[in-house]
Amino acid sequence: MLPFISHIDQLLTGKSGTYKIVRKLHPRIWAATPSAQSTGPVVIKTAPKLRLENERTVLSHFQNQPYIRQLVDEIHESESNPPGLVLRRLDDNLLEAADVKRIKRGEVKLIARNVLKGLKALHEAGWAHTVAPDIKPDNILINYGKGLSRFSTIQLGDCGHACRAIPVGSADPYQRPKNRHTIGAALYRSPEAILNLPWDTSTDIWSFGVTVTTLLRGPEHHIFQPSFNISPSDETYPFHVLIKQIKEFGGFPSRYSTDPVDAERMSVMNYIQNHMLRIKLAQAWNPVVEEDEESELGMTGEDREFIGKILKMDPNERPSAQELLKEQWLGPEVDE
Repeated sequence: MLPFISHIDQLLTGKSGTYKIVRKLHPRIWAATPSAQSTGPVVIKTAPKLRLENERTVLSHFQNQPYIRQLVDEIHESESNPPGLVLRRLDDNLLEAADVKRIKRGEVKLIARNVLKGLKALHEAGWAHTVAPDIKPDNILINYGKGLSRFSTIQLGDCGHACRAIPVGSADPYQRPKNRHTIGAALYRSPEAILNLPWDTSTDIWSFGVTVTTLLRGPEHHIFQPSFNISPSDETYPFHVLIKQIKEFGGFPSRYSTDPVDAERMSVMNYIQNHMLRIKLAQAWNPVVEEDEESELGMTGEDREFIGKILKMDPNERPSAQELLKEQWLGPEVDE
């Protein structure tokens, strides 16, 4: 049996320090105190070996990158040590922060800018953040600030499933190596990912757009929440999310059904066509009431215009992180 973290005060030895477990934060994540106080607060993350190796590889490329949570140390497996990564510990994540106090529009814009900077660094190095944990409020980590600034640090967390991505500007995505993993929490998952079509860094951009919308509206008013009570664990849940996506942002690109296809993709396309028929039936029998202006929860026309540039059903039409950083909606950049 592999060693594991079993109790508070357990000591784990890393390559450059010793760490005492102080609290369980998650089934595989523990708060710990380092022996070297200069290290600052840390968490110990345990996971299957391949996932740990992948996250270590990703994070080693981004040491000192201020918009991605930093790797501090690693723990090699031994008789007394489970394998693990020692990661910088931040105060909270945005989902918890939003539950305590509504995030203001100016704060959302600061968050958006910092997340885009993190995505730009990942994408330009050839990585996509999204495979299982996507860009969503609980994967964006923060330190609380003092005075007028609510947040002093904003970083992308959990890169354990990040993967090499084909650049958006390369050849036709259907001729590229295909990323077809089942990815992300369904509410934040891109349409192409829900349908198990090829995806690339543009799927991170979709998840980013959904996250910004969620923060502006409040997590309790998610734009793609299915119109009736259904558990996220239900295998049909992602397709009810897809219905909401289509309602809000239109149908699939015509090329999905007209491009030359191989046998594998033809099967996927036939599935999409049948699914579209089911969507029409669902809308006929379960009409979704259009939101009135009051339900926008403070979203302005400028907010909706910005989101509309991002949440494109065709991934080829979504802007890159670098392009979005030039958007006026973000406002002037301030010293952090």
